[in-house]
Amino acid sequence: MHGLWNRAAIMGCMLLTGCALSPEYQAQQQAAIDAHDDAQCGQNGAVPRSKAYAACRTDLATRRRGAVLASDIGQRDFANTMLMNSLYGH
Repeated sequence: MHGLWNRAAIMGCMLLTGCALSPEYQAQQQAAIDAHDDAQCGQNGAVPRSKAYAACRTDLATRRRGAVLASDIGQRDFANTMLMNSLYGH
């Protein structure tokens, strides 16, 4: 039973870590993403404030959201697998 609580505590910490990021860190991450996307769209020839630039930025943001969603699903599935293994010993 002690091992189950340890695993549950570790999984809880892992899940909460994503929610505990400071606003400063989140702002730095967003600035880095914006700089990357701006450079990527510029390499593709899009000029800021043009329709092509807006479409490029939208496309990159959509792809990023899809990747984050896939990662979230993978983490959830991993946590479920760990929990089931802890409960049923598989």
